[in-house]
Amino acid sequence: MLAAIPQTPLLQASGSADLNRALNRPHSQKRQGVRPSHTAMAHGSFSVEVNPAVANLKPSKTMVLSDLARSLQEKGVDVISLAAGEPDFDTPDVVIEAGIEALRQGITHYTANVGTAALRAAICKKLESENGLHYATNEVVVSNGAKQSVWQGLLATCSPGDEVLVPAPYWTSYPEMTRLAGATPVVLNCPQSQDFMLTPQQLEAALTHSSRLLILCSPSNPSGMVYPRNILEQLAGIVKQHPRLMVLSDEIYEHILYPPAEHVSIASLPGMWERTLVVNGFSKAFAMTGWRLGYMAGPKPYAAAAATIQSQSTSGASSIAQHAGVAALNMGNGGGPAVEKMVQSFRKRRDLVVRELRQIQGVQLVEPTGAFYALPDMSSFCGPQVTAKDFGPIPDTDTLCRYLLEKANVATVPGDAFGVPDCIRLSYAASLSLLQQACSRMQTALAPERFEGSSIQPFEDTDNLEQPASLESSKPADCLGLRASWGQFHSLAFGSYAHDLPVFQQTVQTLTESPAVTTASPKHFRMVELPQQDEDLGWIVSQGPSQLLLIPGVQAASITAAAAGDAQALAYLRFAAQHHAGPGNAYVSQLDTICCLASSVSNRQEQHDIWKLLDKHKLRTVFNARRGFTVKLLQRAAYQGRLAALQWLRALCHRTWEDDTHLMPYAAGQGHLHIMKYLQKGPQPADLGMETLKRAARHPECFL
Repeated sequence: MLAAIPQTPLLQASGSADLNRALNRPHSQKRQGVRPSHTAMAHGSFSVEVNPAVANLKPSKTMVLSDLARSLQEKGVDVISLAAGEPDFDTPDVVIEAGIEALRQGITHYTANVGTAALRAAICKKLESENGLHYATNEVVVSNGAKQSVWQGLLATCSPGDEVLVPAPYWTSYPEMTRLAGATPVVLNCPQSQDFMLTPQQLEAALTHSSRLLILCSPSNPSGMVYPRNILEQLAGIVKQHPRLMVLSDEIYEHILYPPAEHVSIASLPGMWERTLVVNGFSKAFAMTGWRLGYMAGPKPYAAAAATIQSQSTSGASSIAQHAGVAALNMGNGGGPAVEKMVQSFRKRRDLVVRELRQIQGVQLVEPTGAFYALPDMSSFCGPQVTAKDFGPIPDTDTLCRYLLEKANVATVPGDAFGVPDCIRLSYAASLSLLQQACSRMQTALAPERFEGSSIQPFEDTDNLEQPASLESSKPADCLGLRASWGQFHSLAFGSYAHDLPVFQQTVQTLTESPAVTTASPKHFRMVELPQQDEDLGWIVSQGPSQLLLIPGVQAASITAAAAGDAQALAYLRFAAQHHAGPGNAYVSQLDTICCLASSVSNRQEQHDIWKLLDKHKLRTVFNARRGFTVKLLQRAAYQGRLAALQWLRALCHRTWEDDTHLMPYAAGQGHLHIMKYLQKGPQPADLGMETLKRAARHPECFL
């Protein structure tokens, strides 16, 4: 019950008023889109006027909410703040000792404007060894934090009339800094359905003669998504076609990654070094937010321009912080054991937050693969008709965050601060116990019975579960691309990469690693014991006499047996699902496998048992919540012309026609007339979109 959440008189009396004042928005009013062009206050005969460019700036909501939560905590209010964007760990001891050493040795005076020679040399060494980037020391500018480096990078590259491409969700300061620099931010919406990442098609469509800078943040604040190498390569290919376009690559979270994600600097790709400004710092990986130390690396003309800006504004960074920064970079690649331990803690916290948020009906969440933020879609809890008991209307996520602060004593940040108004951002830079408390409070405050007029979809009753009507005739394994790869491998074995691979490598010439969707011939599949701890184990596949393929993890290989309807695989899957075991993302790989099983077994009762297993572990809910994953499967089905798979997936996910009009380009591009006709049964948008028309032009029969 909601009453179980601690409610202090102080928060009840002042929390809402404080938050309204902080956000400059009355509780009963909607956001005002027009801001005054200047601020003037009369004092006798003197009029105080603020620069219109500054008066029109929006305050950073992350700072506003963090400061408000901190002030309430100082007043004794039991507020759990998930608004902060900083690690809750202490700076590593070796870095602290270096700072103390600087004080004792009198390293307390001005440094060179661009940073000490020792720190810039250490940064160059780091960029070379960790990122494959070669810079001279005069191409590195040390600043008072990465935020200053972003600002100076914008000033150094942009002129009035230039456009800066900002993928949303974005860090809250990017658009405002762009405006202050005299350029125009062009926001590119990257919805949850595409994992909050910019697509090459979006970038290409947004380019104009005025395009000057593309800002990329990977791992991302606020989404936690990490751009894979193949997407960066495609984006880089488009950037290189534009004569003026550069990239500002914000890599401040590069060391906070969760396998299998890996950080790739776009500057390391062919032809991108001269087009990229790399921004990084010490705040996140080394828990040095209060030390204020960052840097920018880029071609000499831009580094020199940034240095000039800094010389006329802040001058050099703290001599003490710079001395400590050298010690931080000397801790080893990736920050060494101290940073590794911190990242392991963040991974446990991420797993807890993802698990607990997915227990809330109506929350849609893509699992973050980096940084320490979650960005759940909360649109089910907001809208013109939505009201919460004992609170009132909740038209948007601004109000929802106010509701969570008042009724759950949990501070979060509304998504419109990041260009995604349907979402809220939560930082899991807090202890596991605090995160568990915060999630429990949110689960209570966001219970469906607390809301009227919402679009919250209840979890299904697994005891009376009915399978989709089209299940019997469908083959979702087809849309995963599994059947096409059957029989292409000569042999399959399970073993240790460390011990067994050397034997295989003696007889093969090539070694590649396979993604989870790759399968082997069912006739060569053999069941093995599930490994308990040893993640070194995996499937080793011989692809002919001269090529070797790796399939990491037991879960990935089990998809093969599942698609073949192997009875042993079914027993294995049940065991894995019950114990949440196996390397990699257990939820997704279990889900893939169970979907394959459900389509391949012939016994109706067996199918029903599989569906109950799926819902028992809330994997059906995960399937709905992981909208991006679902959309990818639907796109694959439309692209391959798999009508049965498309119908099966839509029935499972309760998709509406409006959800799936975006599938038309995939069908049109391959001339799948039957898919186009199926999709056109629903209401159509007035404009099918240029992408659909361009693709359909190759297949005139698709013009219906």
